[in-house]
Amino acid sequence: MTGEHADDIVLGAKIRHVLSPSIHADWDRYKPEGHAAVRILYTKQPGKDAEFKITLRMLGMAMMYKGFPYPVDHVEGEIDFFTKGFLIKYLEARRGPTLIRFDGRAG
Repeated sequence: MTGEHADDIVLGAKIRHVLSPSIHADWDRYKPEGHAAVRILYTKQPGKDAEFKITLRMLGMAMMYKGFPYPVDHVEGEIDFFTKGFLIKYLEARRGPTLIRFDGRAG
């Protein structure tokens, strides 16, 4: 298993352009902006497909979700991205005085 991490990266439009075009549609659904920490774990065993886990810890970010048409800010929490899906853990955000919580899993 190989791993890398960064304690403070800045997500925004400039990052989108260096990502694989296959990720652009998902990026555009959320429009993440702001500071985050990231940890990447990568495993490749002989005869098996490579697997990865990327943990993104939001540090007061802002974002918009296409299915929830209100921008939120002060986003805190973590999302684990896997080879086949993602897991949202304890994500909290603010829309003005309203606290919004997200938890869930998708494939």
